[in-house]
Amino acid sequence: MDPWRMKKIESMKRYKRHEALDNLYFYLLTAFACSLFCCVTICLPYLLSVLRMVVFVCIPGLISMLMSSKLLFILGNLIIVVLIVDSRIFSSNSSLLTGDVYYDEYMKSRQAQRPARKMELEHGAEDDATQDLEENVEPCDSESEELNRRADDYIARVNRQRRLEVQLSLVQCGSY
Repeated sequence: MDPWRMKKIESMKRYKRHEALDNLYFYLLTAFACSLFCCVTICLPYLLSVLRMVVFVCIPGLISMLMSSKLLFILGNLIIVVLIVDSRIFSSNSSLLTGDVYYDEYMKSRQAQRPARKMELEHGAEDDATQDLEENVEPCDSESEELNRRADDYIARVNRQRRLEVQLSLVQCGSY
């Protein structure tokens, strides 16, 4: 036999095996659905009586338990704790990371200024270099002003966070 015919016969056998498995799955699913339907119709009166008991007896008791003052107090305190933890007041990593960002930005701006100054000093006369440096002062001033403004904002945030921590510790000490 040629190999083409062998491949064709093998593929036909595989197809028939898969078809048989697909039919088996279909028939099993149909049998399961029919048996489930029969069980539900036989057990329906019992299920209805259980449903009536749950609706008219258990749910009113559950509602009165959920509306008790103790449970509402615990739930309210739990919400407050989750909000405090989510606000990251106690996290020292967030302030360190923002400080690192400002420091890295400052260092990048300083390194960008240094090569320009070195190149001017090497290639030009002293007078030309001082004139170029004076011309470059204006953009550096705006960059330094921006950096100073951001540093002041950061310091204000850190101070605000420290005040909140002190207030929180005073509140906690007063509640015990």
